[in-house]
Amino acid sequence: MSRNAPIAIVAGVSAESYRRSDWRPERTGWRTRVIPGGDRRHGSLTMIWKRLLDFGDECADDTDAGVHFLLAHDRGDERPRFRRELRRRSFRAVWLDRRLSNQYGSGDFRVVIDALLEFEDRWRQGLRPDLNSPLLLPASAFQADTNVRDTWTRVQDVVIGRDHIDAVRGLIRGFVRQHRNPSGWIDRRRLLFRRGAPHGMHGLPAWRRQKLGFRLPDGFHFDVAHERQSTFHLSDQEGTRRKFDAYTNIDPHGFVRGGH
Repeated sequence: MSRNAPIAIVAGVSAESYRRSDWRPERTGWRTRVIPGGDRRHGSLTMIWKRLLDFGDECADDTDAGVHFLLAHDRGDERPRFRRELRRRSFRAVWLDRRLSNQYGSGDFRVVIDALLEFEDRWRQGLRPDLNSPLLLPASAFQADTNVRDTWTRVQDVVIGRDHIDAVRGLIRGFVRQHRNPSGWIDRRRLLFRRGAPHGMHGLPAWRRQKLGFRLPDGFHFDVAHERQSTFHLSDQEGTRRKFDAYTNIDPHGFVRGGH
């Protein structure tokens, strides 16, 4: 299948239920992969987490259409950590009901996966960013107005039964109205984010060359300066506040690339 097909990774289901079934998820227009969890009887990502992230990077290198994780993990207290790491890498991730973690291949499991992939098709059609999308702005650095500042997390978190794609699309339109100007994007502090001339992205890990399923052009970044050419501060991907006297370059994930 072509590089224009997104990849869905179903991961974390119990190894025992996976071995019992010869079913594999399929949907037209998608490539699917299944990685059982490291626990024989329970759905668990703990033992396979690093391998799963590495595999996500491999898949991101193998498609221009994005990677979607459909994840089973029956320990709710560990999910927030996994969720934070996937958000940091801007992968799209959906969590299965923990009761399904040891039911891989069952009728109920198949119905859920079919419904999720159908929803992910609609997510891609309605929310996946393009070159003109504010979602490519680094959330750590760009200070959006209060009523649209959760745009990035709303896009990542919308799922069946929680939030609506049309409502999030309306939020994105509001973001554009409030923060787009003829020169680029301007935030609450009057920092102007302009698309910079591409340079210097060779050799980056695959997750930094995509954002929310969109393949970034090589070297894509923003040139940032204050509208009044004054000193300014912004936060990088780790939340570190940095000071600049004139300008800086920053990529869509919040990695600062020089400046003064």
